[in-house]
Amino acid sequence: MESTHKTMTSHESDALAERIAAVLRERKQVAAERRMRALEVQRRNSQRARTRYDAVRAAHFAKSVSVPPELRERRGHRMKTIDAIYEEVTSSNAACETLSGQASRLAQLP
Repeated sequence: MESTHKTMTSHESDALAERIAAVLRERKQVAAERRMRALEVQRRNSQRARTRYDAVRAAHFAKSVSVPPELRERRGHRMKTIDAIYEEVTSSNAACETLSGQASRLAQLP
């Protein structure tokens, strides 16, 4: 039985190698374009998120600027007092005793 296997000539082999190389170059180019599109989408999404974040922060900042300075100072003092009380309560084993002693201090806050 004769073999039907045909051997390629060097010209056919070169042509096949060139076609394979062209397909690989095209795939590489398509992959690069996909990566660029994905990066562009990510950049746009980041910009949109940053814009939303800045808008929210601007509204919050505008609210805090509209509070008179003397009220801001008092608010800061109150928060320090509350933070100190919280620290005492969370670090104490006798939280109930601390809470009963702090109730009078809370009543004296401005």
